[in-house]
Amino acid sequence: MNATVDRKTCSGCGTCAKQCSDVFQIVGGKAAVGVVHIPWYLESASMHVSHECPEGAIHIGEAHGLMMAETGSDLRSWIAL
Repeated sequence: MNATVDRKTCSGCGTCAKQCSDVFQIVGGKAAVGVVHIPWYLESASMHVSHECPEGAIHIGEAHGLMMAETGSDLRSWIAL
């Protein structure tokens, strides 16, 4: 599984990073995904976070290849899937 964050929709509230910091971080005031593939033991927590996102900006799904999302200088160390 992988996660994507719609950074245009994300309000930067930090709910995802508070609840599942092994997968999500706040970078540049917005959520970012810090893993290429969500480990099996974090899938449930990641799904929960996607449902808890007040903006609906987090999407969890099957990995179908690597795609880079909006990358600014503050996101170089994070892979946004």
